[in-house]
Amino acid sequence: MSSFLQLQQELAEVLGENGTGNGFWSQSIKQRFLNLGVLDVMIRTRSGPLVTDTSLTTTVALQTYTLPSNFLAPRQLYVDGERHRRIDLERELELLGGDLDDATLFKSFKTSDIPKRFYRLDLTANTFSLLPIPAKTGLAIKWFYLKVPTTLSADADIPNIPVITHHLPALWAGWKLAYRDKDQAARGAQLRDEYLEGVRMANEFLNAALDDVESEWDLDKKFFADEPLTSTNFDIVGG
Repeated sequence: MSSFLQLQQELAEVLGENGTGNGFWSQSIKQRFLNLGVLDVMIRTRSGPLVTDTSLTTTVALQTYTLPSNFLAPRQLYVDGERHRRIDLERELELLGGDLDDATLFKSFKTSDIPKRFYRLDLTANTFSLLPIPAKTGLAIKWFYLKVPTTLSADADIPNIPVITHHLPALWAGWKLAYRDKDQAARGAQLRDEYLEGVRMANEFLNAALDDVESEWDLDKKFFADEPLTSTNFDIVGG
């Protein structure tokens, strides 16, 4: 387990500097890039503090809601106990715009007739949208998500990432800082390769048996069911 001080020492070694204070780059710049490195590791490995948030509830006919303030990346979303799957903007527009035969189901609030439930993230606006649009007020919205990592500041602070990835922020910071000096471009390329290989190995270890990572699409039980396709099976028919 590496403390913030140890991360700074590792970065000094990566950069060929003597000590953790000011060098070719100032100490504050190196500390800032180490914190950015922790963030990058968390995003690329989808690992870190998992938060459950149940503070939100639905409002009738309201589609868009504000994400939790410390939201980084989604894992799973449930509304009224029903899991929602993530879709992109194009898919949302298809469902709401009438391009599919059953799009009216999403406008009529007949949630009992809808075989699928979805959400779309807008990380720029810090919001998420629900489909179907809620027909009731007060339904529980339950988020499972990765939160933004705590900023490292004191020497004893520990990064909010798995121990097996604690060596990676220094590689990331070294890569990005070396690229800012033309004389160290080759070293930056080497650190980039080392970092990306470290991320790949960490993902193999961390996610080998992970079955709850949120994705754009997942397997659809209806796709494999012995039942005829109907107009409500738009997820299959629409492709």
